[in-house]
Amino acid sequence: QLARLIAEADRIRPSMCGATAFNLQLKNNKGEIRPIFENDSAYDYTFLIFWDPECEHCEVLMKKLAEQPKWIKDKKIRLVAAAAIEGWENKSIPNPVENMEYYWATTVEETGIVFRNYFLGSTPEIFILDKQHRIKYKDLKEYDFEKAINNL
Repeated sequence: QLARLIAEADRIRPSMCGATAFNLQLKNNKGEIRPIFENDSAYDYTFLIFWDPECEHCEVLMKKLAEQPKWIKDKKIRLVAAAAIEGWENKSIPNPVENMEYYWATTVEETGIVFRNYFLGSTPEIFILDKQHRIKYKDLKEYDFEKAINNL
């Protein structure tokens, strides 16, 4: 049983607080495959959101972020949304929040990489990363991300 616990800890280690987040290579809203941590040197934090355009909780979160709260600008936060949805290659991808960068995993292989490296359970999943892409907070839900931001 101890071996099983150690194996489970090793499996989730890459997504634990303090770990350096995995730099996914996904399609952006222009259809280009790009690393998600590209061009982020002007920001102190990255707000990495894993979402599903058909999820009601995700819709609530995106509406909240669409209001562009003052703390996003004050804290120099980069907004990045990544969706792991198989079969969305030919669908119209919604972009509900202005100034947010969107990335898409649409194949079985891509979604597997996302889930393996971020140990996702359900959506939305919110990670807050520092300038060096270390995970400061994870598993945040839409109702407690503002509190976490205030503690940075």
